[in-house]
Amino acid sequence: MYESRSVVKMTVDDFWKTYPFQPYELVHGEVVKPETLGFRYSVVGMKVEAKLTEFVERFDLGEVFGANNGYKLSKYTMRSPRVSFISKAKWQRITHPYS
Repeated sequence: MYESRSVVKMTVDDFWKTYPFQPYELVHGEVVKPETLGFRYSVVGMKVEAKLTEFVERFDLGEVFGANNGYKLSKYTMRSPRVSFISKAKWQRITHPYS
């Protein structure tokens, strides 16, 4: 016989209270540990971060971040990209509840 179970999704707020500053992401309400992709991926990521940082600083465009930042994409999803950029204009409008 099939038994129906109700799955409770974790919200970003609950996720942040439970896993602050830990190497996890929240995807559609489920906690996941991002896959370690190895040396080649790490080298490419560092090169992208370095070039992007150089460009953004040269033209004073905003801020570049490494993989330590989490971005709330929806009520149930928070991702941490390897490299990210936020423009000066957007940075001034952002609230920082998870810092």
